[in-house]
Amino acid sequence: MVYRAASLAAAKTLCTREVSMAKLYASETLQTVTRNGMQILGSHSMLPEADMERYFREGMQSTIGGGTSQIQRTLIAKTMRPN
Repeated sequence: MVYRAASLAAAKTLCTREVSMAKLYASETLQTVTRNGMQILGSHSMLPEADMERYFREGMQSTIGGGTSQIQRTLIAKTMRPN
């Protein structure tokens, strides 16, 4: 998805839907993976010096920065409406 969105953007083609889909999928996947990592590592993952704690924070931020997941869903839905 990322490569398709990037190639459309490089070709100066309208690619709002593709970019939103790639961002939504990547950020939601990152959040899910880091949440599972936190569960696997248990209390050790909550320590400030643990890499997993930083990954978890970054995973949470990824669903907010650059447009929240809900905004991405709204953009995708708008591009799917018939004119």
